[in-house]
Amino acid sequence: MSYKEDILFSLFDDHHTNTYKKLWNQMTGRMDAPEIEERRQKRELKESTLRVTLYRLKKQGLIERKGATWHLTTIGKNVVKVLKMEKTEHVFPSHSEPRKTTRVKSVIIVFDIPEVWRWKRDWLRDELINLEFEPIQKSVWFGPKPPKEFIQHLNYLNLLPHVKFFKAKNAEIV
Repeated sequence: MSYKEDILFSLFDDHHTNTYKKLWNQMTGRMDAPEIEERRQKRELKESTLRVTLYRLKKQGLIERKGATWHLTTIGKNVVKVLKMEKTEHVFPSHSEPRKTTRVKSVIIVFDIPEVWRWKRDWLRDELINLEFEPIQKSVWFGPKPPKEFIQHLNYLNLLPHVKFFKAKNAEIV
């Protein structure tokens, strides 16, 4: 897990505000002593890293500081919810054996998801594979009509404005 995720999850899970010292103790406390010492020797675990990460999270509008305490903004809470959901399994589980589909492929999905949502883009590609879509290009896929739950999940992740659906037949694709 990254420092960014450690901080965001810590602020989210505690449901309280945290001081800088408490955040540092939580980050180092998640590891046992040999791992902490090993990371310090490799210069991976530094207080400056925590300070820089807090600064970046604040600049992104995910956390804010009031006095000596840090806490999540509304945007930060939403980001943590999405990150937690990302850590769970796919909405549509992949199949261990490739299936020969009997469903008619009749939908082209085109998407243009901003770089800041790279993980959402990767998630979408994985889900399209699980739904038996085939890539035409990296952001153009052809497959069967997606289930209603898939559309609802796109809406939940605020991806619908970035995804377009077209009805087509295999013979119509050149």
